[in-house]
Amino acid sequence: MAAELSITFGGYTSAGVKEENQDAFALWQPTSGAVRYKGLGFCIADGVSCSENAQQASGTSVTHFLNDFYSTPDSWDVKTAAGRVLSALNAWLYHHGQQASARHNSLVTTFSGVVLKATTLHLFHVGDSRVSRLRNGKLEVLTRDHTHRAGNRDLLSRALGMDVRVEVDYFSDDVQAGDL
Repeated sequence: MAAELSITFGGYTSAGVKEENQDAFALWQPTSGAVRYKGLGFCIADGVSCSENAQQASGTSVTHFLNDFYSTPDSWDVKTAAGRVLSALNAWLYHHGQQASARHNSLVTTFSGVVLKATTLHLFHVGDSRVSRLRNGKLEVLTRDHTHRAGNRDLLSRALGMDVRVEVDYFSDDVQAGDL
């Protein structure tokens, strides 16, 4: 008899020095049938501070990614389904951001999503919201920040809603018992 995937999920986010918290995170643990075809989905996003719509961008990204991912055909593999959903989500954020009266009203956010399907971790990442794994006492960062240095500041070079097209990093690896 195969062992069932067992997960524990929790989260905390803080506005820090900002007036408004622009972070969002979500988990979707579907029914057993959907778990077999789609897996378990987790995602985090951090709206870009220079935008007055940063919280809307991050909240929209995590909820729509999960809703839309689980609505894709069961015949699509995880990478295809997530890639198409993120492409559509980016186009929506970019289009609505361009309708804003000023650049500081755009809908731009970082995004990192993980899908655990069977014994495989699928990771989708754009921006600088890091995903790390603790395995056997060793912490490993699984993502690479999409930033560049400008003077004494790091600026995002990639994020959802930033441009008409988005390049999303993809990584997959086996899941082991005890991984965090």
